[in-house]
Amino acid sequence: MKKDNCGKAQQQFEELHQISIAVILKIMLTSKRKDHGTFCPVSPGSVSPERLIPSHITAPPYYHTPQTPSSTMGEVEIKSVEVIAKMRESCKLAARILNECREVVQVGRTTDDIDEFVHEKLSKLLEDGDLINVDITVYHQGFHGDCSRTFLVGNVDDLGRKLAKVAEECLMLGIEACGPNRMFSRIGSCIESHARKHGFSVIPAFIGHGIGSYFHGPPEILHFKNSVGGFMKPGMVFTVEPVISTGGQEVEILEDGWTAVSCDGARSAQFEHTVLITDSNVEILTLPD
Repeated sequence: MKKDNCGKAQQQFEELHQISIAVILKIMLTSKRKDHGTFCPVSPGSVSPERLIPSHITAPPYYHTPQTPSSTMGEVEIKSVEVIAKMRESCKLAARILNECREVVQVGRTTDDIDEFVHEKLSKLLEDGDLINVDITVYHQGFHGDCSRTFLVGNVDDLGRKLAKVAEECLMLGIEACGPNRMFSRIGSCIESHARKHGFSVIPAFIGHGIGSYFHGPPEILHFKNSVGGFMKPGMVFTVEPVISTGGQEVEILEDGWTAVSCDGARSAQFEHTVLITDSNVEILTLPD
């Protein structure tokens, strides 16, 4: 064989080799792609103009002046008896409104309908099989109450129902791990163990936080296994709000700087409560009467 023919043959061999590798990688990626269930992928909707708070209602400081998120690092505030009493009112109000959202979370309604409903008592048409998280934050008498729930819209597939069920179980197990003189890291360990047991993962980017007259403050509540120190003390109030996914842990923030989506097209579900560490146990503040 001539020298130039040998070179051409070698080049063809290398090209075929590269193509073979590409095909093999594609097959491997396709075979490992996880089934996230039967549902319509969610895309961002249009956001409606900001709804105004009437002048006779006391608004939090960040309503009047845009602010960056508060730091969740530093010393954890111990609430007084008076503050805890006011926070109970705020949290119960948030829980009641969240509970009433059931009537508006229906196939064919929009997320803007929910926003309007919550504001009076972002727009995307709710489709059959959707999972939608409604997050309620109340500012009442100078203090916040914060809670959320994932609602099932119409006929949700089995995997979606299981995801929502396990997500709520993760929340409750995280809360059961709370109590005076217990380490904060117990919360994440209990949550992640339960999620993985059912084939799901925890999205680490979303954490719980201290809450009071401020919306976000210390401590940071990590919902995954960790070795961060710190002990819970009576009078501490914070949120537990794990986000549980059918897929990987990575998320991407869209151009609006707010909307977070999974990088692998996975679905997620989230439930949240505000809790108080008492002298002997833990109390969920965001339970309706």
